[in-house]
Amino acid sequence: MKEIILNFERELHFILHGQPRTGYLRVTKLVLSPDHGRWECRWSLDHIYPETVSFRGDDPLQALTTTLDFAASLVRGSEVDGATIFWQRDGDHAGLTFPMCEDHQWKQTPNA
Repeated sequence: MKEIILNFERELHFILHGQPRTGYLRVTKLVLSPDHGRWECRWSLDHIYPETVSFRGDDPLQALTTTLDFAASLVRGSEVDGATIFWQRDGDHAGLTFPMCEDHQWKQTPNA
């Protein structure tokens, strides 16, 4: 079994049902699953998705980006449902933003 240890951890601030809490977004490792022949990214998000779960990809990068994409959507969906989740300041979506992509900088024509 191939395994890439990541142990990424980000402390986050939550306000859930009016109660402030702290918790963590954890991305622990990437594992090549012999049963599926695909890479799995193991991760969890305290208070929202606390059990370690996995998303799969054809390679480690796809597994990781799929996980981060889902986590970003999960945070934003939780915020729509009334939760507050932030990393450095309220409104930062737990730091799971991708400004160049969200601002459509990839569409801009470079100056010649």
